[in-house]
Amino acid sequence: LPYLVKFIDTSKDLSIQVHPDDEYARENNLSNGKTECWLIRDSIPGAGVYLGLKSGVTKKEFTTAVNSGVSVDQFLNFYTVKAGDFIVVPGGTIHAIGAGVTLCEVQQSLGITYRVWDWGRVDSHGDLRELHIDEALRCVNFQDHYYENQVKHLNKDLSKLSGINPVYRHKDFQIQYFSKLNKSIVLNLGPKESIIVLQGKLTGDVELSAYQAAIVLEEGVFEFQPSIDCEFVLVS
Repeated sequence: LPYLVKFIDTSKDLSIQVHPDDEYARENNLSNGKTECWLIRDSIPGAGVYLGLKSGVTKKEFTTAVNSGVSVDQFLNFYTVKAGDFIVVPGGTIHAIGAGVTLCEVQQSLGITYRVWDWGRVDSHGDLRELHIDEALRCVNFQDHYYENQVKHLNKDLSKLSGINPVYRHKDFQIQYFSKLNKSIVLNLGPKESIIVLQGKLTGDVELSAYQAAIVLEEGVFEFQPSIDCEFVLVS
């Protein structure tokens, strides 16, 4: 598949990390970059995500801090999140999901993550967990306001939407969001398209409950009866 779908539920801050963008991938013989999208499902009060460098942070300043073992969260923007938020994280954006957040992630299919900082955590042998500082520093986009410029027109509050809504289109995947449907629907689906239920139930040709998913193996016409509280996404 050109995309991956994950559910993530954090009890602690995840590592501060970065993924390659498509340009870096081409230059380093990788299949593609890794842009990802987060559909926030739940959060505790004050919980949020770290996204992009604060304005004015230079590569020299950041590199010195990283190589000195200084916690780098102070250099990142922190945004509180709530259920219904939709966030795009382009490749090259330094980021971390904070503690107390539940989300559904849709991303380009690439298993490469470069950790910059891991909050001083150790592995089962008592050693600091592996970091990938050199690779990360080559991947991070240090352009001022890079994150804000990339996604300022893309973030959405899905809780305000109803019906069938295109949410995001990427060259490797697209996301449609379905919510507040009051009647059965018929979808003409093709191979490698996936349905992921976020809330409620879907019955009919396929039966799915919250946090369950199905992938289409053969093209066909499928009928679904969503529960009144059903929310789901179609990824293709």
